[in-house]
Amino acid sequence: MAPKGRVVVFGRGPAAGGILRAALDAGYRAVALKDLRAIQREVPDAAIAVEASAADHLRKREALEAIGNALQPHALLLADALPATAAECAAWTGQPRLCVGYGVVGSLADQRVVELVRSPATYDEAMEKARAFFADLGRETRDVGDRPGLICGRTIAALANEAAWAVTHGVASADDVDRAMQLGTNYPRGPLAWAREVGVDRIVAILENLQRHEGEAYEPAPLLLKMAGKRKETVTR
Repeated sequence: MAPKGRVVVFGRGPAAGGILRAALDAGYRAVALKDLRAIQREVPDAAIAVEASAADHLRKREALEAIGNALQPHALLLADALPATAAECAAWTGQPRLCVGYGVVGSLADQRVVELVRSPATYDEAMEKARAFFADLGRETRDVGDRPGLICGRTIAALANEAAWAVTHGVASADDVDRAMQLGTNYPRGPLAWAREVGVDRIVAILENLQRHEGEAYEPAPLLLKMAGKRKETVTR
């Protein structure tokens, strides 16, 4: 069997780690990149560059700009389209035709379907490459519209946020909220436990993306900000 192409995965956290492990298991020559200094060195030789930085909006933009500057014109760039829209990600790369947005909320091991989204400039060939890559990783793909949070990210983040607001307003303790949702809806885990498993910083980044585009209904609850190590001076909801 011919060797598969080189894949670089930029980022930290469950999403980055899951994609890296799946790529290695599928026979790709995959390498993890943890900081911006490695991008210029590693990305030019990559057939596929995966941006999976669970970072705030500005640092995500910085990473995508660096990857886009180093990417070769035959390569594919997969951008995490949960903390920012695919259109935003593609514009930041400077190579929008090569950029495909994707949605993986937590670890890829826990997700059977990957959402794919194109920017207005994305080539059809880039979409086909993205579908083929995730198929190699054993995942189905679904094309979705370029809306903040996509489907799974929006749903899970909103659920965790409502649970956190319930705790903030004294409805119940965090443990009781989680237990009530497990017993009342047959969820495998409570929404706050789910947020911790995905990464609270990632849930907050998705909510901030939703808030920027769709308004204050998605304002992150103070409890989530505290869990993510962020500060919030006032409660406005």
